[in-house]
Amino acid sequence: MDKPDIPVITDITENTNAVVNGQISSEGKKRREVHIGEGDTPKLPIQRAQSERFIDIVPTNFDYNKLRQEYGRQPQFEEDHDRIHVGLEHNDKLEENYEEMTITDGVDDTCTAQRSTTTNTDRAEYKSLSLSHTEGGWPKEINVRDFELVDRTKKKMQKDEMYIEAVPLMAKEADYLVRYNNTLPFYNRYYTKCNKNSGRDTKPRANVVSVYRCPYRKTRPVSKITFAPEGCGRMAVSYCPYEYDPGFRDHNCEAYFWEVECPTRPEGLVRAPAQIVDIRYHPKDVHNICGALFTGQVAKWDNRVGPNPQSISKYDVSHEDVCTSAMWINSKTGYEFFSCGSDGRVIWWDERNLSERLDYTYADPLKGRSEAEHAVPITVLDYEHTLPTKFLVGSQFGQVMVFMKKGKTPLERLINMYGAHKGPVRSIHRNPVFIKNFMSCGDYHLRIFAEDCRDSGIMWTAPSDALYTYAQWLTGRPCGLVASRVDGCLEFWDLLIQGTTSMLTTKVSAHPLSTVWPADTGKHVAAGTVTGDIRMVKLCSSMYSFGKPDKSALAGCFDRESRREKYLEQRCREIRLAKKQRDGKQKEKEMNETDQATLDQQGTEPVRIVKYKRPEPFTNEHLPVDKNFFVTLAQVKFNFVICFCKISMVQSSKHNL
Repeated sequence: MDKPDIPVITDITENTNAVVNGQISSEGKKRREVHIGEGDTPKLPIQRAQSERFIDIVPTNFDYNKLRQEYGRQPQFEEDHDRIHVGLEHNDKLEENYEEMTITDGVDDTCTAQRSTTTNTDRAEYKSLSLSHTEGGWPKEINVRDFELVDRTKKKMQKDEMYIEAVPLMAKEADYLVRYNNTLPFYNRYYTKCNKNSGRDTKPRANVVSVYRCPYRKTRPVSKITFAPEGCGRMAVSYCPYEYDPGFRDHNCEAYFWEVECPTRPEGLVRAPAQIVDIRYHPKDVHNICGALFTGQVAKWDNRVGPNPQSISKYDVSHEDVCTSAMWINSKTGYEFFSCGSDGRVIWWDERNLSERLDYTYADPLKGRSEAEHAVPITVLDYEHTLPTKFLVGSQFGQVMVFMKKGKTPLERLINMYGAHKGPVRSIHRNPVFIKNFMSCGDYHLRIFAEDCRDSGIMWTAPSDALYTYAQWLTGRPCGLVASRVDGCLEFWDLLIQGTTSMLTTKVSAHPLSTVWPADTGKHVAAGTVTGDIRMVKLCSSMYSFGKPDKSALAGCFDRESRREKYLEQRCREIRLAKKQRDGKQKEKEMNETDQATLDQQGTEPVRIVKYKRPEPFTNEHLPVDKNFFVTLAQVKFNFVICFCKISMVQSSKHNL
């Protein structure tokens, strides 16, 4: 009897050797055969994939045969809906092996979660309003301008019983408060001069406390910053590019006034028909303002009247080039100021009549000569009111000139000239305490000069990493300097603490700085940028305090350096004089030797007669000139040469005899 057909379940596994009641056959892949007897229920192996976590209930085998030469080509599939590959019936016993697993997706990270947000808030604008309350509280029927009625009403009120009772009570309370306020504070230091401990911070610090942005939509470099006198807390700022700007005409011609404690908006403005290069407050009247214009003119404003100039100079009497600076000077009337320009002139003005100039002079480097064709362009001007007879001038070519204001002739006006820098002089300022010493700024150096030393400066700094644009003495500490650079840094120097290197270099802006000016109080420094912004920098106490020991130490420093420079100048003069004498003796000796050699060689060498070539006659037919004149002159010269040769031959023959 033949055995019934036994179904065979085939499963392909790779690299497995599991056998269940069967044998293993391998043809590239291992094939597992399971033989099932009659009446037995097949128990299929359960395989769990580690990655997908599912139960392989019915293993299925699909074989695809392909030649190696067909590898890499795109496979072509066809749909086959009528063919059944596998058909399995439902088996309830397999339900026992079913396990439902929970799958959860999550992301883990070793770093902590962070969030970065930026906000740009609107700037708050403040406006201060004041109310003048001189007299009030009167009934409506009483006119306060009628003094007789006011006096009668006061006498009537003083007779009132309520008034008589209220005044003593108020006086008693006021007396108590005044006495309480004037009580000696036992727990505070009353006598500040005794055992005074300065306690100032020795570590220099400078921080930006406020930014004043130009309200104009286009960026313009700040050309000048000036603080109002008498410490009123205001500053004037002018905007003008010194270099050529293609969009120069599109810029407005306005200068703004800022209140130091209100950086949100300017307090006022003045305007002119041209760009305002420089602007200055009157030292005794904050309402009078003078300025220099880009067209070479000067203007005068009164901020109580309006923004337009009260008077402006005419073109024919103004500077022929850019007016670079204007400053008020001491005079009997108090209305005079002077200006300088790129044309090399310094002009004196009277604000009451700007159609005429009082006087002018040229910045001629040669002493005693004041001519327009030899004048050098002027970049800066400085005048000290405590020294009214002199003023300083800086040129485009690096010279610093000291002029006498009251000189009548060119020889009397130019006192001295220094070769300070290799480029244009950016600023000149006298020391606020020792006015005979002044500093100049230009290229990569800061130099300090003394009027007693006429050849060179007494002190100078090491080359900086960036170009200097402006420099000024610190008003609160006269031994300190502050300089602005093109890399956006402010550089602070102190001659008493650290004279060889800068005391502090701080970055105040990402844009180049164009100018810097310290406040009159000495606690703040204003720095202007090429974009029109002004950075107000607050200094620490050690950078604006100055006492009597510091003053004597600074005086000794200037005196020591001046004497050293005088000794060097004297030594250089002695060396030059000795060299000049030595060269003169050597030259005289050489001339004597040459003359002796010539006399010795006259008797041995033959006399050479040089024939004079007669010039051609004049051939220009268009000029009415006598042609025989030139022939006659040539004949006279020829006869003179022949006569001189004959005399030389006679003298040589006598010498041989």
